[in-house]
Parts: sequence; structure tokens; C-alpha cells
Amino acid sequence: RSFDKSTKRHKFTKEERADYFEKNSKCNQCKKPVTKGKFHLDHIKALANGGTNKPKNIQVLCISCHADKTKAEKENGYVKLVDTESSFNTVAKEIFNSSLCSSYAFIDRLVEQIEPKLKAEKVHHIDINKCRKNILYFSQFEYPVFSVMDEPVNYNGQTGAGLYYIEKPEAYFPLRGNGWYYEPMINYCLKNNIVQPTDIKYVIKSSLNIKPNHYNEFIDYLYSNLEDDLKKLAVNGMIGSFKPKPRENWKSLCITRSANEAYNKFLALKGSFIEVRDINDKNFYQVYSKYMTETDETEAPIYNQVLELEAIALHELATLVRANKGTVLDLNTDCVSCVFENDIFPFTVSDDAVNIDGFYYDEAQTLPKYKIEHKDERLKEPRMGLYMRNATYRHKELEWNRTGDVSDNDFKPLVDQILNSKKSIVINGRAGCGKSTLIKMIQAELALQGIEQKSL
Repeated sequence: RSFDKSTKRHKFTKEERADYFEKNSKCNQCKKPVTKGKFHLDHIKALANGGTNKPKNIQVLCISCHADKTKAEKENGYVKLVDTESSFNTVAKEIFNSSLCSSYAFIDRLVEQIEPKLKAEKVHHIDINKCRKNILYFSQFEYPVFSVMDEPVNYNGQTGAGLYYIEKPEAYFPLRGNGWYYEPMINYCLKNNIVQPTDIKYVIKSSLNIKPNHYNEFIDYLYSNLEDDLKKLAVNGMIGSFKPKPRENWKSLCITRSANEAYNKFLALKGSFIEVRDINDKNFYQVYSKYMTETDETEAPIYNQVLELEAIALHELATLVRANKGTVLDLNTDCVSCVFENDIFPFTVSDDAVNIDGFYYDEAQTLPKYKIEHKDERLKEPRMGLYMRNATYRHKELEWNRTGDVSDNDFKPLVDQILNSKKSIVINGRAGCGKSTLIKMIQAELALQGIEQKSL
């Protein structure tokens, strides 16, 4: 409903559908008659591509033809519903999938035993109000959307959305030692002298970005249409879905009557299993193998940047506690457990005995940033406690395979070589040397072979 609202999609009434049916009771694609009540009204030019709800842009389609048209539009790029997905070239994808680029929530016990002089003091639990929702809503940083054109280069003071490689293995909280971090973390650590510019070695700038307030309209829509107990869950669920887990799949390797053959397959492959089938009093063994898949396009960079914004917010809270003579005991994602000298709580709590006065997300001071969690127990089970990354990354420039021009301007052998290689090709040369001619010959050959081609 929110998407329809943002694209000004018109919801046709029964009367309007009946009117379109009376004017044309045949599918505009296959020309077969459609049944009243069993047809779709389709935008000839998709709304996502600039189409309108005007009658001249509406056509009657049977359900099957509408499904085919929608699939073709998505495959050919006419409709792009998700403009927040990143894709990577081989080098960047290897970096992004490495342990040096993973983001984790902070759940640590920093102090195992409270000092004797503080043991009688009350343990306070200060929580960040609706942390992920509010940092997503009020963040001032653009979110990176990477393309296959983005690659690592040496850091020379670049700024903006992207991934930056920091090499400082001793830096813990809000960092995790060496690793690739997003723009907000880089800005925060430089501003607070946690790292120096010399600690930043490489950067992958994103060629596409989305605005900091990209999701605000949708968050407002959720908060206007959901009950109170579902609002926070809905936003957190949306953020979690930015980074889906790899999908588990199973494929059949063989069906055999030989137990030895089946068991040989089983031993050769990890994660396989054998299913025994009894068919006409004969045993058949079917061996299955597990494999994992994930999509090439992903919104995981947005998820990772939100988690780093959360780590920054937690570090700000821990710094505030220490500045007010507090000792931080535990870090629990968006909550700090702490004690204060002489059991003096240094903050003013509002009348509801929950929210802390003086700290707000918004300028109007209507959204308190911190609140008191009333619980008696400290963190029991750390997760990835004191986890540090000490591996290093060294960028290596790719070596290009160079193929020179051919004599007498006969480009046909070069065209065949390019198409048969099935590799990425860069065509370069001075003006007037025939680049355009070569490209046109490649396009003509692709057309003859029936291979679809796209221009970026």
C-alpha cells in the first residue's frame, strides 16, 4: 500500500473495471476473450518507468499475459522496484564477503568482577530508545549502493558514502580492530581521535547513493498504520531483511540400487544424505547434496551501516557514562550497564521514571534518546565478546590481458575472439582508430546470434 501511494497507483473500482471490460473484452496481447472478473488492468508504460493512470495507458490483459509482461519488464530493466540493491565485481565481492567486512552487534561483559568499593552500588541499565528505528530515521549520512564499477583504491582523503579499510588491530569499540567500515564510522573515529588518517589504507567509493531520509516516509507510514506493539518490530524486521541469510538448497546426485555406490557418494560430499526408497520390494538409494545460494544483488551494505551507526550510538552512551564518573560493566547492543561512584545517578529522569531528560533525537525535544531499563540482572551470556580482527588486507592491482589491433582494419577476427572469450572486455584507443566501428560489428554479430544486448 505504501508503494502504491508513493507511485500514485490508482486502485480501480468495480465500476471502472466493468467499463474497461465493456469497451474491450479481449486480452490486448494474445487477443483471446477474457472472462468478466478474471482479467487484469495493466499499465502499458509502467508507473515505475514514468507511466500514468490515464485511460490511454491502461489495457486489458488476461492473467497469463500480464504475468509474462511483468516478468519481461523486470528482466529487461523497464521496471526496477528496488533501487537500493548493491552488486559487486569479483574483487569487491571478495572483500564484502570476507570477515574483515562483517558487522556484529556489541554484546560484551567489560568488567567481570565489580570493584569492592562499588559492590554496594546499584547497577543501572541505560537503554537507547528505539535505537535502530531512530538512527535510520535521523541519520545524516547517505547509504551506499555499490555497482560492479566500484573497486578499491588507495585512500587519499576521499570522503562520502562507501567502504574504508582501517588498519588498527588494537582499536576496540566502536571498532573491531582491522576491517572495512562505512562513512559514519570513519567520520566518528576521525573526529574523536580513535583513528588517524594514516590508519585508513583503502576505500571503495559507491557510485550510487540513497538519501539519509530514504526510508522516513515508509517508517511514518508504518507508525500511522500499525498498533503500538508492532511498530518497532516492523522497522527492525525491515532492517533485518536487508541482509538475508544464504538459502539452503538440495539437489539429487543419483538414484541407484547399489548401496556401495550411494555410500561412496555420501562419503565424498559433506552435508549429503541418503534416502532409501522401497519400490516393488526393491531398495533404491537416492543421494542428495546440500548447497547454498544467495542473490548477486543485496541490500546488506545498508544493514551493515545501520549496525555501525548503532555501535556509534552505544559508544556515545558509554562515553557519556564515563564522563559522569560511571563505570561501564556491560555492552548489550543498545544498552549500557553501569555503576556510579557513591551510588549517585547523575541524570534527571522524567516523571514516568523511564526517560532521561536532556537528550533527544529531534530538535523539538519530543523524542527522548535514553531511558532506564528496570531489571536486576547483568548480562549473562556475551556474544562474540571482545571479538577483534587482526587479519590484514593488501590490495593488488589487476593485470590486464592486452589484445592489439589487427592489420588492414579487418576487425572480424577480433570480433570473434571477443565473443568467444566470454570475458569482460575494455575497448580503448585514440580518436579515429575504429572503436565505434568495432563496437557496431560486435553488436551486429550479437544480433545475428540472437544474443540480447544492453547499453549502460
